[in-house]
Amino acid sequence: NLQFLGFSHGMKLMWLLALALFRCVEGLSLDVGSCEASSNVNFCNYAFDKNLSSAWASSGPAPQWVEGRIAGGIYASLGSYTIISVPGNPNLAPTAWRLEGVEPYTETRQTLDEVTGHIWYDGDAAIRNLGGLTSWRSYQLTMLQGLGTQLAIAELQLMPKMGYTFELSDWNPCSVTCGGGTQDRNVTCKGSDGVSYSDNRCTTGEPPARSRICGTGICACEGGLACGASCTASSSATADLGCIVALDGAVLSAWTSGAPPPQWLEYDLGKGRTLEK
Repeated sequence: NLQFLGFSHGMKLMWLLALALFRCVEGLSLDVGSCEASSNVNFCNYAFDKNLSSAWASSGPAPQWVEGRIAGGIYASLGSYTIISVPGNPNLAPTAWRLEGVEPYTETRQTLDEVTGHIWYDGDAAIRNLGGLTSWRSYQLTMLQGLGTQLAIAELQLMPKMGYTFELSDWNPCSVTCGGGTQDRNVTCKGSDGVSYSDNRCTTGEPPARSRICGTGICACEGGLACGASCTASSSATADLGCIVALDGAVLSAWTSGAPPPQWLEYDLGKGRTLEK
């Protein structure tokens, strides 16, 4: 523990800063059922206990290793892992290491990640992303180099590979009842940890639509005296968008000329009318 390592209690501020970072990843980590270490075997559980007030420390210089076996003897794929340095003593953390997947009681193992020349700062954590392509019952961190005659880490967090899916809310009411409007909905990329992530975690393409056109039905005629009148136009770009659509009350339809200006629209009201506006 910290007292075993000779740490003072005057590092509370750095400890709290590290604790805040630790809590961001704590909930993701796999439970470790048992562990082994190259030295101080009785203290290896301090590297996996999810408690920053304790730490595993070696009894000598690098190389040293700690190995954690997943609780229940299950196989697990890692999406990432995190090494958290001892608050107030970052110089005890390894500067080079290798993470391997290990089959307990056999020689079968696979190198998953290697790091060299890492620089630590007080309250620091090294978060390393993995592909999660293979599953293992045990993971071993071999600390290849360090700065002193002893190595120590507060935590080795093993984060499982996560799945990501879009959560879709119901569509909100349309902004209009006719004439063309829009409606939207919430689209959120969620990880299996319940945390929201950017869309690119869920898809490499386009995410589900967050808005769409709605209420495209034709509204009641808004042409006043021209309602029901026959009309002609100097030209129309398309036959289905002739002069009559200028009166249909729908903002999504529009008369478009088939030629440059000047152009005109004519509405036959059937008899003489006095226009107020």
